[in-house]
Amino acid sequence: VIGHAQFDKKQFAQAQQAYREVLNVLPPNDARRNDITERLAASAYKQGEQAVAAGKLDVAVDHFMQIGQLAPQSPIRANAQYDAGTYLLQLKQYDRAIAVLKDFRTQYPQHPLTRDIPAKLIPAYEATGQTQMAAGEMLVMSQTASDPEARRNAMLAAAELYDKSGTAGSEKALEVYRKYVATYPEPFDEALEVRYKLAEVYRARNDKNNQ
Repeated sequence: VIGHAQFDKKQFAQAQQAYREVLNVLPPNDARRNDITERLAASAYKQGEQAVAAGKLDVAVDHFMQIGQLAPQSPIRANAQYDAGTYLLQLKQYDRAIAVLKDFRTQYPQHPLTRDIPAKLIPAYEATGQTQMAAGEMLVMSQTASDPEARRNAMLAAAELYDKSGTAGSEKALEVYRKYVATYPEPFDEALEVRYKLAEVYRARNDKNNQ
């Protein structure tokens, strides 16, 4: 009762503590455990929202991430982890954001938000100099984006990122440029530009026939 009252008064930290105390004394098979666990997760999530509203994104991330320990099976955990990854990007904590977002995709492959993960990982990879990893996420977008034009643009961007990564990515750049030309003959001017880039890749490889 105290936990519910504090939750309703938006005293979420105190509510969280009350719910933890309840779980400590409830028998493992008590039917009320699931409901109390959900309220515990909600209390942590609400504290995260309050921290976001106060501009304390680092505090919000801590609240969101602790839900994985407090209530790992809660439906709230997915949104909390996604939000944590998003705010870590805003904080420019790119390595941590990458780890959180990749784990989200592993844990929730069928979640609707999983489709947005590549778009979030790409700038994080680019900011940390992981150009080929960014290109790989672009390739994922070229297959999963709902808009056909977005898929086409993503494939072209992936090829350009592989090309940008230097010798290590040249083989993959060649593969994706060729796939782009075969898949998207239109718009013509971009297809022609890609053929020029293909020629440049072949030139760098001293493959004069294909160039």
